[in-house]
Amino acid sequence: MTQRVTWTARDTNKQVSLSGSVPEIIEECDRIEARAKWRRPLLIGLFVVLTAGGFIVAVALADLWLYAVAPLVVFAGGMAVMRVGTTNIEARKLETIRTLLWTFADEMRPGRPVEVSLDFRGYWRFKAGESWLTVKMTLANGVTAQITGRSTNKRKTKRKGGYLRTKDKLTEFLVVRLGPPKGQTLDAGLRIPVMDHPLGPLSLRQVKVRPRAATFVFSTKQILRNAVGGYWAPTDRTAIPQGRDAVKALITSYQLLARAGGQAAAAAG
Repeated sequence: MTQRVTWTARDTNKQVSLSGSVPEIIEECDRIEARAKWRRPLLIGLFVVLTAGGFIVAVALADLWLYAVAPLVVFAGGMAVMRVGTTNIEARKLETIRTLLWTFADEMRPGRPVEVSLDFRGYWRFKAGESWLTVKMTLANGVTAQITGRSTNKRKTKRKGGYLRTKDKLTEFLVVRLGPPKGQTLDAGLRIPVMDHPLGPLSLRQVKVRPRAATFVFSTKQILRNAVGGYWAPTDRTAIPQGRDAVKALITSYQLLARAGGQAAAAAG
């Protein structure tokens, strides 16, 4: 398996690209999650030990200047290490990968690697067109499937009563792109009506059919999130797409495309 891991100044901006078989990619997802769980407690423990050590050294040397400054230096250094060295992993993103790959593992063409890109930044950091998830795979019948996850957010902040109040309007998108087997094309005249296809929190919003691919765009309703003084109110988790919803989106897209193709062939015959 080939792996490319890109780190930016903050670990919350971690981006991972993987290419390999289903078991290999899922194993790497498990390692990413495991590292996120043990690194933070380890660094917290190291930070506490270093801070306590700064006080002990200052007291042992009976130096008032060291007593005042050394703990502050250690504290600042520890906070810097914690800021850079800890990983903010949203478990939902890894769960989506695992669910997709395990569900379609037996439907994939043998010998064709699966390509995965994950971006663990918070949804408020994404710019237009950026995606937090991309999965590319080739099915046994030669159809290529790509699932892309995107987030758009509108944030408003204002200070009221001495507290900073934040309001987010979040919309989650899942885009399914289906390409025909090599050497074939799709009928660009296929008509797939955009009817209400609720898939948990997702609904089908747009369909485009081109000779090289059919694209299905699913999205949620606006998800409202509010915070006062940095403390966020609980979010309704059922409003956020999970792995099972991504699976339903891919299956629904495939069925709609196959149905439209069958109807067009019957009409032509």
